[in-house]
Amino acid sequence: MLLLVADAFEELDLGLLLQPVREMLSTACVRAYLPAKSIDLALELLSCLYSEAQSPCKTGQEASDEITKAFVPGDVVLLSIASIFQHTYSNIVAMISGRVTSEEFLVTDVPILGVYASCLHVICNLLPAGTLQPHVELLVNSCIRCSTVQCTSDEVSCVLQLSCTAMLASACGVIRNDPELLKPVARTLEKFVWQHLYDAELYKPSDSKRLGEWGKLVSQYIESKWTCISFVVKQSPVASAAHFSPLPTCIMDRCVDHLAAASGMALIPILNTMQSLLPSIMATPEKLFEVLACVWHSLLERWHDHTCFWSVLRACVPVIFHRCLLTEDIVDTDAKTVLEKTLRTYADNFLESGNTRTGVLNVIVQHCFNIWKENPRLVLKQKKLLIDACLFGPFSHKHMTVVSAAARYIQGLGSACSVNELMESDHDADSRVRAMAFTTVSLVPDDCAGEIFYALIQRDREMSALQERLYSNSVAHRVKHRIWQAILLLEPVLPFSTSFSETSTLDTVFSALISENQPSVRYLIEWVATRLLYSNAEHRDILWKAIAEYSDLRPGSVCSLLAIATHLCKLLSVAELKQFVERAATEILPWTMTQHFAVRVYAQVALQSVWLVAKEQQLVEFLSRHTVFEKCFDVINTAAGNRTKVVAKLFNSFWVSAFHPLKDFNLEVICQVLPRLSLVTQDEWIHPDTFLAVDRRYWLSKDGAAKLPLLSSNSATKCAEPGDWMPEKKAADEEQKLSTNPLGDVQKKIIPWKTLFPDSEDVSMKNRQKRNGGLILIASLIDRPTNLGGLCRTCEIFGASEYVLGNLKYMNDPQFKNLSVTAEKWISLREVRPPNLREYFLALRQQGYTLIGAEQTAHSHSLADYTFPDKAAVVLGNEKEGIPVELIQLLDVCVEIPQQGMIRSLNVHVSGAVLVWEYTRQRLRKTLIAA
Repeated sequence: MLLLVADAFEELDLGLLLQPVREMLSTACVRAYLPAKSIDLALELLSCLYSEAQSPCKTGQEASDEITKAFVPGDVVLLSIASIFQHTYSNIVAMISGRVTSEEFLVTDVPILGVYASCLHVICNLLPAGTLQPHVELLVNSCIRCSTVQCTSDEVSCVLQLSCTAMLASACGVIRNDPELLKPVARTLEKFVWQHLYDAELYKPSDSKRLGEWGKLVSQYIESKWTCISFVVKQSPVASAAHFSPLPTCIMDRCVDHLAAASGMALIPILNTMQSLLPSIMATPEKLFEVLACVWHSLLERWHDHTCFWSVLRACVPVIFHRCLLTEDIVDTDAKTVLEKTLRTYADNFLESGNTRTGVLNVIVQHCFNIWKENPRLVLKQKKLLIDACLFGPFSHKHMTVVSAAARYIQGLGSACSVNELMESDHDADSRVRAMAFTTVSLVPDDCAGEIFYALIQRDREMSALQERLYSNSVAHRVKHRIWQAILLLEPVLPFSTSFSETSTLDTVFSALISENQPSVRYLIEWVATRLLYSNAEHRDILWKAIAEYSDLRPGSVCSLLAIATHLCKLLSVAELKQFVERAATEILPWTMTQHFAVRVYAQVALQSVWLVAKEQQLVEFLSRHTVFEKCFDVINTAAGNRTKVVAKLFNSFWVSAFHPLKDFNLEVICQVLPRLSLVTQDEWIHPDTFLAVDRRYWLSKDGAAKLPLLSSNSATKCAEPGDWMPEKKAADEEQKLSTNPLGDVQKKIIPWKTLFPDSEDVSMKNRQKRNGGLILIASLIDRPTNLGGLCRTCEIFGASEYVLGNLKYMNDPQFKNLSVTAEKWISLREVRPPNLREYFLALRQQGYTLIGAEQTAHSHSLADYTFPDKAAVVLGNEKEGIPVELIQLLDVCVEIPQQGMIRSLNVHVSGAVLVWEYTRQRLRKTLIAA
């Protein structure tokens, strides 16, 4: 209410409104009859006002920085509250000391202990270091003295024991923030903890029911007690106080016992104590594994307790993944192996939980990240965890994308939307995990990069083997995208060859192009390869060898290799460029005339790009020797047709016109701009601010610590528009237009075709037997199930007499079945293996069949002029080699299909269908004429 009044009436002075509170606290120690309840309410009011006046949405380091600053200059509320605390702190501390050690302190007053602790914390932050030294010393000594004195009743003893322990715990928190306060009380506090508090239990009165909820009092006492023990263990190592402190293993055993009995927030100081003591039990692996198992079990028990889960999780992670476990080695080899396996199991459990509960994995990765920053070589010990973090990110269902988009929009409004001031959004918590992992990858030293690289490559190969075909924004696509983002960040320190593979790093990158990849993944692979070729000038011939080798494995990979050559031209010096453009022109030119349309277009664009770079660098000798290129380019760019449009579109795409492999090597392009331009879902974008939140000092350092910039300076790429990579959307739009048009013709076959077929049991075998005469289609040389299945369907539809395959096992292939749609059930089939075709041809000729080959030969006939005989056996060639020469000599005639386009080859399924239809058409026409 006071804050509302102060905001609504600016002319009112909040200091005047709080003047009665200030006067009360200033005279609290000299007014004997001042009710304690009034002082408690005054302190509670100031504590609440101070808490509310802080920025509510700031957490973590930001909140800590703001508390350290105490208040924002000019903020009336904080100035007023700070003024009261600064002028009354001595009376407040003295009043608290007398209050908690008085026998008048009742069990109903226990909740006010939290207010006292909060006020002490605020006062410590507001005052200069060391100012509270005599007052804290008074408070600690008073509480210790009161704890060792016999009281008048059991109930009073219980309450005073609880209150004094709680204030000692608060004093420990104040001393932790101001170490200067520890000097006068260190020895006294340490001795009291080990000689009295360590073995003490909360005194239970005979009539404990009068105290209310006894369990809450015990839990609060345990929390306060272990807060003191944790503080002493951390500030004064047990070994230095061995003359009156128990052994570390004994303290750890006590921690394990209390961990099983404690509840709620009481677990936190116990876990903090275990964290401090864990290095001392490294020499006893059995005890170490017992402690880790106990901590993990305690976390699982609180997994669904929303009141304390996150606090317990943040306390458990530093124990389970203790710094000494990640940085030091156990001497015992067997124990070391068990420990590594145990830590991997815990990490996998956290990873699995992170997929279902947002923020869980952030805690463990943040903890490990703080260790990895100090010594990046340690990533090899936690290699799997690092790679899992690079690839982390749950894949939400489609209906959740709306929620994510709304959260991003609201957060983008900033301070204009009040909810951003009140709470912090966690919708990008998953991307923060990848941001920490990517930052770690950028820190990996040279001698560790090779092992991390091949681990990432292995994940990429596993994903390619798992799913042969990638769909845009599918799980496999997004995982591969993250893999190659990590590899690209690793590229500056990648060696050309390592002991982990017989092939070079560059060959390994090139081999990834053989698999089917979405554009975003292909761009990243090309980017990595380009930078490797640029930094390894002596190995650039590998590019030309790869073009020759990979064209047989996957023609589409040639497009990427040509793009790599194009980008490399932009990076070379004039001296290097003279030799490179000559070789590039020689290697690229044959591909400009290939039958593969996409490869041909990419080659034409690549050759033009090389030519433009040569003109820009004024390579006169090269330009004068290849003047014919420019005339060809003019024809290509001015000719009518779809190919010219495709060439122009490719030239204007961001990847060719705007992208630069060196200028764009920064986190903003890798993690935000490139995913946007390649139409990757927005869930994959990582804003540069996320990296700043992870480690601002590293990314903004001016000493060159970061191996790549955070922000992009290439406005051409940042402002580019995405390429037109979605023809499916256009097709869907056209389909939508047709479906909404009520006019025009409609399909006749409105009943599903499956319902028209009789059961196979109702079809007599004679319908599947070979018909006398007619057409025989011989497909023994074809080895792709899709083509064989389509031809089977074509033969059945047009009534072929017999269909010949090289192996009847093809019929069991799912791809064959998808194309044939059960046609194999209604047509006569024969198996003739390729080595037996010669004998089969001779047998057909004896039966009166004419052997007709579908092949372009020196003496082939045009299909338009050829008349099929009644008994015709059509032979189809292999998809790549066609019909072998030795079999062509056995044929009676070869027939070729007239063509008008530039590509001189049809798919064998299409060629067979055209020939079968032409045979059927001629037979139908002959029947009609005869009728």
